[in-house]
This record gives sequence, structure tokens and C-alpha cells, in this order.
Amino acid sequence: MLGKANERIKKLLPEPISIQQMDAYLDDCFKTYNGVPDLIEWSLSNNILFMINTTGYMGYFQRVFAKKLLPQVPVISANPMTRYATLKTDPPRMYDLKEIEDKSKNTESVVQSFCISAEKAILIGDSGGDGPHFEWGAKQRAFLIGSMTKPSLSNYCSNNDIEINFRFGPQYDQGEEKNQEKEKLLDFMALSSVIDIALE
Repeated sequence: MLGKANERIKKLLPEPISIQQMDAYLDDCFKTYNGVPDLIEWSLSNNILFMINTTGYMGYFQRVFAKKLLPQVPVISANPMTRYATLKTDPPRMYDLKEIEDKSKNTESVVQSFCISAEKAILIGDSGGDGPHFEWGAKQRAFLIGSMTKPSLSNYCSNNDIEINFRFGPQYDQGEEKNQEKEKLLDFMALSSVIDIALE
């Protein structure tokens, strides 16, 4: 599904997205939730491997790190449809994510390569696209966090007997609009205490 969507997008674009275009987009539009940079820094300072695992474009994150909009992470798994030449600011390990199922495959590769018990993995997701990742995590007894959980993820987990261990932020029902005011009040650093307890 993701691969087919990428192919359709490629056909619609007159040419690949340039670094200049990506930078201009980031200058105008980049936003992240409160506390996300702090949570990354906190994780790294506490010897917790922080991995970004997303269907977003690899090139987007390459430029995010190059422009120091987020702290550099040691590992990223992202969509390679837009990817730029290697930069010093790139994460040391970069995994291609071409289909939704690659989230769990890449997470499994990372925990194995770093000799981390999968039971110590903490997965954060918000939508049905994270369902297969959560399904893998549940089988490994990983800790699952629903972040501003959409009904598509809640339904996937319910239908597959997957327990979400902790829910963070507003939870949405079918057809309910995002509550941007509530989401703006969230501070992701609040998850540090949850992570601490999960890793005990």
C-alpha cells in the first residue's frame, strides 16, 4: 500500500523534491509537540536508544537534523522516496521503510543489532498504520504507548487483542475532530517518568 502510494506521488511530481524546496518548507511549516526535543535529549543522556520509525520521508528528517530543528538520533527508519546525499548530521543508522510492515522489521533489526531485549522496547504510535508495529511489540512483550490515539489504532488493537499499556494525551472516537488546543498543552517530557517505570 505505501509503496503504491509512493509510486502515485512520484507520477504527480514534475521532479524530485530538492533540498532547497525541503528547507523552504521546513522554514515555513516545521512544528513539533512540546517536549519532544527534550525527551530525545533526556533519552540519549540516560543511555536510552531513541529511534524515529516513520512513514515520513527520509529526506525531510535529514534536513531537520541538518538545520538542528531536532537533536540528532542514533537510528531512523523512514520512507526513502525522498532521500538526499549523506550528511554529517545524518543519524548513524538509517533504515528504509517502504511498506508499513517495515516498521516492525526495522525495529526488530535494531534491537538485535544493539543486543537489546525486545521486552525493553517502547513503541509509540497514534494511528492504524502503527497497528502491525504494535502487534509485533505485543508478541515481544514490549511496552506500547498510544499517543493521541486515533480510532483506527484503537480498533486495530481491540480487534487483535492487543493491550495499549499507556495512553497519552486526548483519545479520539470515530469521526471526532482533533482537539488542537488540548494537544498544544501536552508536554512529551511527561513520558520520561512512564519510560522510567517501563524500563525498571
